Amino acid sequence: MECFLGLLIVLLIVLIALLVISYRIFTLAFSNGRKDFVMRSKDLKGVDFKVFSSLNTWLEAQKPQDWWITSADGLRLHALYLPADQTDAPLVVLVHGYSANAKTMAMFAKYYIEHYNVHVLMPDLRAHGQSEGRYLGFGWLEKEDLALWIDTANQKLGTSPKTILHGLSLGASTVLNTAAVVRPPSVIGVISDSAFSDLRAQFSRQITSIFRLPAFPLIDLGNLWCKLRLGFMYREGSPITHSAKITVPVLLIHGDIDRFVPTEMSDDLFKTLNCPKKLVHYPDAAHALNYARHPQAYQDELERFLNTLPL
Repeated sequence: MECFLGLLIVLLIVLIALLVISYRIFTLAFSNGRKDFVMRSKDLKGVDFKVFSSLNTWLEAQKPQDWWITSADGLRLHALYLPADQTDAPLVVLVHGYSANAKTMAMFAKYYIEHYNVHVLMPDLRAHGQSEGRYLGFGWLEKEDLALWIDTANQKLGTSPKTILHGLSLGASTVLNTAAVVRPPSVIGVISDSAFSDLRAQFSRQITSIFRLPAFPLIDLGNLWCKLRLGFMYREGSPITHSAKITVPVLLIHGDIDRFVPTEMSDDLFKTLNCPKKLVHYPDAAHALNYARHPQAYQDELERFLNTLPL
């Protein structure tokens, strides 16, 4: 009897420890604040993201407007807006990656402004930049926010401009979920750069890579924390669960040496798409650095894709 009681106590202690560890990992991954721990991932060894702040001066010189909205769950969300010369010009929505902000999409904004007469909207995702939020939703909660931004742009411009969604990393998964589930009627095309396809697979990989811990059972406990705190489970929030519903053309982009979000994730997404689609791999490009490593080839690919859309 004493042995049995001792075993129960040990199991209870282990369970409590697992719950505490899994909740700590969940809060680190999902809560707002600095994400320095991410750079401990072996998949980001030697990867430098400084390029994303290289055009801050250029962006400031454009004097972008600050736009604000209130999300469905009461968060005050922020975006930067750069107007086109004409009100009825197309709208490009640029969506940044994990732990970044609207300003980090400046290199893409510069391209669109210099080559096309378009409105450019760069939201700060919830729990990023100037936007409120205790937790981010890894592209699932954000899909509703993005649709609200599009509606807001329509109201402010007094028209419903043809809209292109261009996302990077977390932003890429966000635009895919938006096009698949919310399906704003003005969206005519989606550009997904370095998207994760499956949240469970992504978290499982990085629990091991960053924290040097086994994915099981922490990944399953984290899944439960996500459901309790944010209302969805990993499968529901994964773009690959919904990608077959996308009807507008999609350009998928991924680096051949991306290990943080493995290249195969875009390959898997490509197989599920039933819409007009194209998949482009760039050699020697680590996570989210396709444009930085191959600017001309990337621009050429964008031009070819945009030429297929009814702009």
